[in-house]
Order: sequence, then structure tokens, then C-alpha cells
Amino acid sequence: MFGAYILGRSWVSPAIISTRNRRQGYVRGLQQLGWLSLTALPLFIVGVGGVLDPLPGSSSDPMVVVASATIDEQSYVSRR
Repeated sequence: MFGAYILGRSWVSPAIISTRNRRQGYVRGLQQLGWLSLTALPLFIVGVGGVLDPLPGSSSDPMVVVASATIDEQSYVSRR
């Protein structure tokens, strides 16, 4: 979203980034968008890796979640 803003700003108002015409502003905006996407790429890779291969024994393990829910229900029933 921020990349689209930078690209549009560079194209609509090329004087902001010190270019002479809109074509140069568009090219400069694409360059800035490319650098911005390179900084977001590691975050994307880490996020996808965490979703596809969660650590064993973590709270995202379905058996651990079911077991903890069962224990919570039993303790709630025993308090009544």
C-alpha cells in the first residue's frame, strides 16, 4: 500500500523527487518501490515459514490446544 502511494506521488508530482518530467518520476518511483519490496521480503519469508512449519510442541500444535481446552473445562466444572 505504501509502495503504491510512493509510485503515484512520484508520477503525479515529479518535482517532489527532483525529476524533470513524469516519465522520470515514474521510473524513480519504481526504483523506490523495488527497494521497499526488498525490505519486506524477509518478513514475508519468515511469516510463510512459520505458517507452513510450526515448531513442534508449540501452542499451534492441535493436540496441545485440545488437551489444554479439556483441562480448562474440567477445572471449570469441578469448581461449580
